[in-house]
Amino acid sequence: MIKRFAAGLSMAAATATVSILATAAPASAAACGTPGCGGIVQNTASSGIGVYVSNCWTGSASTYSGESPPCTNGRVSLNQANAMYFVSPGQTTRNWRYYYDVDAYKVGANCVLNRSGVITDRRGLGTVWYKITDAARVNVTSYRCF
Repeated sequence: MIKRFAAGLSMAAATATVSILATAAPASAAACGTPGCGGIVQNTASSGIGVYVSNCWTGSASTYSGESPPCTNGRVSLNQANAMYFVSPGQTTRNWRYYYDVDAYKVGANCVLNRSGVITDRRGLGTVWYKITDAARVNVTSYRCF
């Protein structure tokens, strides 16, 4: 009887451990410790303006309308988690410690962004942030605002 009770407790403890591990939060940019371990934004445009990126994302939606994702609280910083920063032409987030895993990029109101032939045209529309999933690579080939 005591052996069966102890075996039952052992099984319950193992189940609880598995449940806790299965619900752990996904890795964030701050926990992503090597270049290229997550989403990367590269701005290969020969001229133009910088593209804002975020190293955090809240919720499961694939887009967010607004000037900054809620997780950033409007913070612009290259050296902090839960922030946003801009990638100028010729730059990449690959080697920026807090941006090893970029979670989103912004297309501003009245702007047109070209990602290797995929055009996002926001002329006459508001600003939208687009979520980057996993280790996706976003190559910005041109970005213009009107």
